[in-house]
Amino acid sequence: MDEIIRNILGAKNIMKNLGYEPLDNFSYSCIVYKTLELGSGMNRIFKTTDSRDVIWCLDHILHEKRVLDSIKGVRNINQYLMFYDFRQGDLISKKLALKYPVALVKEYLERIDIEGNWSGIGKIGEKNFKILEEVVHAAHEAGFSNLDLRLPNIIIDLAKEPHLIDLGSATYKYESRSIGNFEFWKREDLVRLDELHSMLC
Repeated sequence: MDEIIRNILGAKNIMKNLGYEPLDNFSYSCIVYKTLELGSGMNRIFKTTDSRDVIWCLDHILHEKRVLDSIKGVRNINQYLMFYDFRQGDLISKKLALKYPVALVKEYLERIDIEGNWSGIGKIGEKNFKILEEVVHAAHEAGFSNLDLRLPNIIIDLAKEPHLIDLGSATYKYESRSIGNFEFWKREDLVRLDELHSMLC
């Protein structure tokens, strides 16, 4: 695993030469790679900071970890499997750690490409859409709103079940300026959920 971790901390062209696949359509902020974990045959997502905006990405990844720590095991929210903080220890040089300080390792979901046009996958149906409603409700119950419910942050897997994959922008009820701020974003989530329903059902 250490070898993979060292390998992901490089430029995209180096990654391609190593056989790792950058997933440009998987994230609009951080750098995301799909790779094969050594010895297991299982695909993994490695999400690390984009060197163009290290500070924003670092905050985004650390916040997503905090959110997922609070809602472990919630069905159809893509949980992280491992977290690496390269600012600690001697895995890499301090200079490199300034560019790529952390990595969040997530399970890779085989998915239908939903980028841009939903007509290619057809409708997922009320039963599967209810899964998305349950995910949103679980996040709200845990104290998180502002779930950024938009197409790039939802994966439709091969069974046409929806998964939330990016909660790095979520608002936490007890860290907001007020409970009202949480409630505002909760209402916005429900509006966006209704918009998604009209597209998918």
